[in-house]
Amino acid sequence: MRLVLLAILLVVLFSASVAHATGGDPKKQINAADQTRARAIVLRKADLLGSFHTERNGLGASTSMNCPALDESDLTVTGEVRSPGFAFGLVFVASQSQIYKSLGDASTSWRRFVSAAGSSCLRDELRKEFTSNGLKLVSLHRTTFPRVAQKTASYRIVLSGPTQAGTVDFVFDIVGLMDSRAQASIFIGSALRPQSRAEEVRLARLVSGRMAKVMRGA
Repeated sequence: MRLVLLAILLVVLFSASVAHATGGDPKKQINAADQTRARAIVLRKADLLGSFHTERNGLGASTSMNCPALDESDLTVTGEVRSPGFAFGLVFVASQSQIYKSLGDASTSWRRFVSAAGSSCLRDELRKEFTSNGLKLVSLHRTTFPRVAQKTASYRIVLSGPTQAGTVDFVFDIVGLMDSRAQASIFIGSALRPQSRAEEVRLARLVSGRMAKVMRGA
């Protein structure tokens, strides 16, 4: 879940490049089987309703943020995939998946992500990053969401920023899912108003179903 930190910053700006932080990343021991599982989990363009187009760079650039509460340098990832970004008008959708080496590592990552300390650290880091990009963090809070996986958590971030039409609110929803050693995150950003919760649930169920299938017996 550490990848969430920078994904929020750039996805909400409808950028095609999203990244994970340095100095706290999990160790990488990528193997073919878990990489195949991770690839099978993420969203595809065909999953989306509407005339979405694929952003060129997807989730892939790198930059640096420091959030000690979400440090995963003691954990190990064996599969990791970031989807392309998909845009349709003022809506941006992306996803990512990670397979951890052990259930213990995945569970530790999840606990840190949903902890009060994790949320507080995330809020502080985003406030600094958004401010430097001319945006104001209005709110970051956990939201209610159906339990569509073994573990499910969702958050909403509201930002305010200048555009040619004046100051506009950006609403950004994150849905985190976990099943066995696998985690997945769905990012949905839009301007002016939130996306349909029913559509977010549909996508979450789709990703969760894929995750449960590929992790069965893994």
